[in-house]
Amino acid sequence: MSDIFHARIEAMRLSFYDNSLRNRLINLPANGSRRMLVLKGSARALRDALDAGQILEIGKDLETQIPLPLAREILCEILEEDALLQDRQGLSAIRLGLGVAAWNHPKSEKLLYAPLILKSVQLEVGPDRILMRGAPLSDETNPYLLRNIGIPKEHLPNDLLNEQWTHSVNELPGFEDRAVFGLFPQTGQAMADRLDTERHPQLLTHATLRRLAVANDAAELAATQPPAWQPSILQSQNAQAASRDSFQNEIITLVRQGCPEIVVQGPPGTGKSQTIVNLIANAIVDGKSVLFMAEKMNAVEVVWERLRKTDYSATALMLQGTGLDKAGIASRLGVTESSHIQSILIACSEQARPRAILTSPQAFALYIPQDWRFDMLIIDEASQMRLSSAAAAIGTSKQIIVCGDSKQMPPNPPTSFKGTIDTDDMVSMSLLSAAERVGFQSKMLKRHYRSRHPSLIDTSNRLEYDTELRTVPSPLPADKFGLHYHYVESVYDRKSRTNVLEAEAIVEAVRGQVRANPDYTIGIITMNEPQRALIKTLLESDNGNTAIPATACLFVRSIQDIQGEERDMIFVSLAYGRTETGEYHRNLGPISAPHGENRVNVMMTRGRYRTSIFSAYGATTLPMTGSKGVEALRFHLHAAQAGHRALAGKPLRQSPLVKRLAAEDYTVSRFGRALLVRKDQREREKISSRYIGIIYLTGTTDPLEEESEKQQLQYAGWIVTDFSHALIDADDIFDRPELRTLLSALNDMSLRSIFRRA
Repeated sequence: MSDIFHARIEAMRLSFYDNSLRNRLINLPANGSRRMLVLKGSARALRDALDAGQILEIGKDLETQIPLPLAREILCEILEEDALLQDRQGLSAIRLGLGVAAWNHPKSEKLLYAPLILKSVQLEVGPDRILMRGAPLSDETNPYLLRNIGIPKEHLPNDLLNEQWTHSVNELPGFEDRAVFGLFPQTGQAMADRLDTERHPQLLTHATLRRLAVANDAAELAATQPPAWQPSILQSQNAQAASRDSFQNEIITLVRQGCPEIVVQGPPGTGKSQTIVNLIANAIVDGKSVLFMAEKMNAVEVVWERLRKTDYSATALMLQGTGLDKAGIASRLGVTESSHIQSILIACSEQARPRAILTSPQAFALYIPQDWRFDMLIIDEASQMRLSSAAAAIGTSKQIIVCGDSKQMPPNPPTSFKGTIDTDDMVSMSLLSAAERVGFQSKMLKRHYRSRHPSLIDTSNRLEYDTELRTVPSPLPADKFGLHYHYVESVYDRKSRTNVLEAEAIVEAVRGQVRANPDYTIGIITMNEPQRALIKTLLESDNGNTAIPATACLFVRSIQDIQGEERDMIFVSLAYGRTETGEYHRNLGPISAPHGENRVNVMMTRGRYRTSIFSAYGATTLPMTGSKGVEALRFHLHAAQAGHRALAGKPLRQSPLVKRLAAEDYTVSRFGRALLVRKDQREREKISSRYIGIIYLTGTTDPLEEESEKQQLQYAGWIVTDFSHALIDADDIFDRPELRTLLSALNDMSLRSIFRRA
């Protein structure tokens, strides 16, 4: 085995350790923190109360060392930051640190303090009180502390808060029976352990992992090329758990035929989650075990919600978010509840073991039994997942399916690892980039479903996807839907990094949208965290205006946290613009940074019905910086300012069918296999012509392709009726029963369209 492969795996393993003094699991801040709350009273008494099922009110049953109003502010900030962390990694980092141990840092020779036990709790911040209760996860010993002081887990007593034990440990020169509440992410140790080649020797012999780990070394890669793959003959048709199109079906077939390594390029709105659900369903039908993994909670939940509505969910288990409930998992698997989720899964018999596990890399490291192996691994949002995060799961799996979009966001680089030049690139590289470099077979999903108006995807289609995405026209009016630009005469404050007037304009537009139609879901995207916080504050304050109802489906996020999201209406705050001195601010934050064009692509493809850009910038006033991200934004701004047409039909040549329809006041134009139908109608003493629906011409391609295209048209809002392409030029069309059926359908369309809401 080559030295470079060993070096890469070791570099990946070390990248999960954060031994800097910034890590609160090593070094609790001496003077408190905005992300931490010190509690009064005994840690032992607090643990016993929560274990007994008590619900404790902060400020009453549980006192803080600072005034309650300030404590409330800090707790709200902790909850908000944890929500973002859950979205990025799928797991909450909120923990109660029980017992504060003192230990000597070997390099700095300082006496540091760290929590001894990490207890999972739930916090409920209401208008009148703040409640804390225990969560259904087992207590964990602080792994970073144990690693630094060199005490193995097996040498620990049953009760770590036993004062006699803590005072007898030489490595712990001090101990305080108190508790702290805050964010304590502790998955790094578990993820590092999963890449320990002494504990997991199968990593060293896994051919795909080896190739991925040396992806940026041409000589090593050339020596690890796999043998040619021979597709197997399928004994059955592909199972259908969710609707599928021809591109999706080709991928399902390829996977079922045994293709060992495949990249599924899934541009925005092309049905990637549907494809994944069908891949999982077919694996279950074929008797295979499958591990589905994504870092973002939303990506796992979308697939789980789709799968849960099918007949295939009975043999699937979600280990993320709400699925991390020990009692629920034990009941689901028919085993006795244990102190740890991994113990419950280990107790599960071979026959009762779930066929499909849906989880995140962090939860995989924490909960999946060490000896479990999978026939298939499916990874989603792979452009944002580092190879190092996926490596351990790859090492447990035979067949690897990597789903993502190389035109979307790259992963966040590791913050703790400082390696050599030749390993840093691999530590930071995304799984998708590595898979492309080593030559995974690649397929692309091309039928675009998300955008109900083509202008929402058109610019990205031309800029990023070589116009390969198949789109359909829209029946929706262009003045209300599609891509729109709103100029805001405003000032960008460099000190606060906010634009107040632009934030106020967006909040007013959102309130107007909620008043006009509260059924639409809304997303607000900002360039930076200060502008996000400002808009969120303005939304939550009434100020004499209509407050946004708590039930509204609305998010406010910075551009770094929106991949995988979609909403009906998207409002974009560029924030940057003219400064107090009158010049245009040249640095557009994440858009000006490397991979800025990918961020722009993600930002501009989140909307289903409308995307509204609010800015003091126009296409001509954006600074000329040479940044790919800024130039991509310029194209989108130009498209938004120029406006767009709602439809793109072409005149249809005269034929017996066209003449017969004209006699009934119907006019048609053609878009591929779709005939866009208008009906002349008298409205208030004048004749108007409006689109009422589509005649879909059948018989020109395979049935799956036709069904996919019709579904796409219906998803865009069209009423669709079928008609045989062969009958367009039929001389006896007037006598055909198919014509009478068509005219009846068109009459029904006309009546329905009159009452349709635009």
